[in-house]
Amino acid sequence: MLKYITIIGSGAIGSLWAYYLQQAGFIVTVVGRQCHNNPIELTVILPNQQQKKITLNYLNQQLPSHSDLVIVATKAYQVSAAISPWLTQLIQTPIMLMHNGMGCVEQLPLNKIQPILLATTSHGGLKTSISGLSHTGVGQTFIGVYQGMAQEQGQLICQALNRALPQVAFSASIAKTLWTKLAINCAINPLTALAQCRNGELIGHQHQQVINDVHQEVILVATALNIGLDDKILRENINDVIHKTANNYSSMHQDIVNKRLTEIDFITGYLIKQAEKLAIAVPTNQRLYQQIKQLETKIPSQ
Repeated sequence: MLKYITIIGSGAIGSLWAYYLQQAGFIVTVVGRQCHNNPIELTVILPNQQQKKITLNYLNQQLPSHSDLVIVATKAYQVSAAISPWLTQLIQTPIMLMHNGMGCVEQLPLNKIQPILLATTSHGGLKTSISGLSHTGVGQTFIGVYQGMAQEQGQLICQALNRALPQVAFSASIAKTLWTKLAINCAINPLTALAQCRNGELIGHQHQQVINDVHQEVILVATALNIGLDDKILRENINDVIHKTANNYSSMHQDIVNKRLTEIDFITGYLIKQAEKLAIAVPTNQRLYQQIKQLETKIPSQ
């Protein structure tokens, strides 16, 4: 039975899940790096513009004594440091990684029996202050088993989480789901960060050729890896996300504006690494990657 849930990461997505899980009756503890009081207060603006206030259990860089599920909802480049110290303590506890991009799980020193889930969500969240959060867009969450547990156990966890923040669906082919999200991120995130625009502005004619080129390069790499992405459906997915999130700013745009490191190494950078292994040229993605890395050189050391 899923009752005690620990969320590592107090950013937008971690806070969003913490709010909805607690509202659904789960006992939630948020683990972060700031020296907040325990408990912490969180004010949430819901999609219908209602405002809710809750208090959450909070621990600074330590885990509670028991967790039925640990959700890691940090930035991709923070995942390894955030969860690696606790892996031996959590040898039988399901751990779910929920972040942008790909490649984080391969960096972890995992025991072969460690139960690991991979998740991707299209819910939008924006931290408006340390204690303020806005749920900016309603989406879907897909979860799949990476290792260490039966598919049926993963499905039960999905059903439990679906009670908190629908829709949560189980993906028997999580690699295909993650590659679809990777393609969408490769198309939207760097372009919106470079153009300093909302997602919807990518609908404009001046961006369409670049989006087409990014999409075709992703298809080439995914096909070589036998991921099985459909060319036409993937292009429709990219357009659909641009339209549905037209008023939103991408996470990479927000990172650049707020002078934070981006997740480019786990989005476009991951695609480039896979392409290099396969000797496939991805010049458009390479150019976007270098342009974002150039912007990162202007960000103060963190």
